[in-house]
Amino acid sequence: MWQISSLKKRTKQFCRHFWGSTVIMLLVGCVLYGIFLIFSGATLLQGILCFTLFGELIIVWNAMSFLSAIKDYKGIFLSFLASVAVSILLGAFLLWLKLPVIESLLFSVSVGYGVMLIWDVILLHRYFPHTALGAFPFLKWIDAFLPLALSGFFMNIGMFSHLVIMWFSDIGVRVHGLFYSAPWYDVPALLAFMTALMTTVNFVVSVEVNFYPKYRNHYSLYNDKGTIDNIKQAEKEMIGTLKTELFYTALKQLLFTATVIALGGYLLDLLPLGFNEVMRGYFRTLCVGYGVYAIGNMLMLILLYFTDYKGALITTAVFAATTVA
Repeated sequence: MWQISSLKKRTKQFCRHFWGSTVIMLLVGCVLYGIFLIFSGATLLQGILCFTLFGELIIVWNAMSFLSAIKDYKGIFLSFLASVAVSILLGAFLLWLKLPVIESLLFSVSVGYGVMLIWDVILLHRYFPHTALGAFPFLKWIDAFLPLALSGFFMNIGMFSHLVIMWFSDIGVRVHGLFYSAPWYDVPALLAFMTALMTTVNFVVSVEVNFYPKYRNHYSLYNDKGTIDNIKQAEKEMIGTLKTELFYTALKQLLFTATVIALGGYLLDLLPLGFNEVMRGYFRTLCVGYGVYAIGNMLMLILLYFTDYKGALITTAVFAATTVA
C-alpha cells in the first residue's frame, strides 16, 4: 500500500515538473529571443510569427521529453504526423492564394506546431493527474543532477556549433538583418543529419525494448533481495543483451551511412535543391560525421542508464570542444 501511495504521489508531480520547467524556459528563452528579434531587422508580423513559433518549440520539445520518459512513442509519432500534414496543407493553400511567401510559411509552421503542442499536452494530462500544488519542486534537484543539464548543453553545442561557424565563414550569407545562413552547407547538413535517425530509431525500438527489461530485472533483484546467483545471472544476461544490441545497431548505422554516401549522388540529382560538387562533398563528409555522432550518442545514453553522469559529462564536453575547435 505504501508503494502504491508513493507511486501516485510521484505521478501527480509529473505535470507540475513539466509546467514549472516550461515556465522557466519560456521566461528566459522568450526574453533573450525577444531582444534578438527587436534588433534582427524582421518586420512586425515576421517577428510575431517567429516569437510564437519559438515559444511553441519550447513547450513541444519539453513535452516530448516527458512523453519519451513514459515511452509513448506512438503518441509522439502521431502528433508529428498531424503537425507535418497541417503545415504542408496550410502552407500550400496560402501559397496558392499568392500571399507573401515568408509570412505564409511561418504561419503554417506555427499552426502545425500548435497542433503538436495541444496534442502532446493532452497526452501528458491523460497519463498524469493534475495537481494544484507548487510547480517548482524540481529545482531542489538541480545541484544533484547538474551534470545531466551540462551534458545536454554540450551535446547541443557539438551538434549545432558547426552550422553557426559556417554562417560566418566565406560561404555564409546575410539573409536579412541579423539572420544569417550558409545554403551550400545548411542543406547538406540537414539531409546528412537525417541519416543519424537510423541509430535513433534502432535505439528506441531495439536497444531499449530488448535491453531495458534485462536492466530492470537486474536492479529489481537488488531491491527485492535476490540471491547472489540470481543477481549474477541477471547481470550476465543484461550485459550480453547490451553488447549484442549495441553491436548490431552500430553496424546498421555504418551500413546505412555507406549506402547513403554511395547512392547519395544519384538521389540528390533527383531533388530540385541545386546540389553542386562542393555540396556533395559536404554531404558525404557530414554523413560520416553524423553517423559516428549517432553511435557515440547511443553510448552516452547507456552511460546515463548506469548513472555514470561524470563519464557522460566528460565525453560530451570533449565532443563539444573538439567540434568547435
